[in-house]
Amino acid sequence: MGQVTIRKGGTTIISNDLASVDHAPDGVVFNFADHSYYHVIDHKMPIEMKEKLVVSEQNFSKGNLVVDLNNPNQPIYADFTGDK
Repeated sequence: MGQVTIRKGGTTIISNDLASVDHAPDGVVFNFADHSYYHVIDHKMPIEMKEKLVVSEQNFSKGNLVVDLNNPNQPIYADFTGDK
């Protein structure tokens, strides 16, 4: 996987070490290779969005994954800018 960018509120995390994404009862958890994590608490996050986040991380291999939780219309997309 390439780089992942996670945006929520005023927080932006950029990492090359995303290990997994898990849904939680109160949101979603991004786990990194160094055993750190980013727990996004959003009690109103639809289960469909949680599932899209988990599946996107599991099946994404090229480009950069952008998770923009500030944009409910397109929260997940691939950015191929700069890829060769």
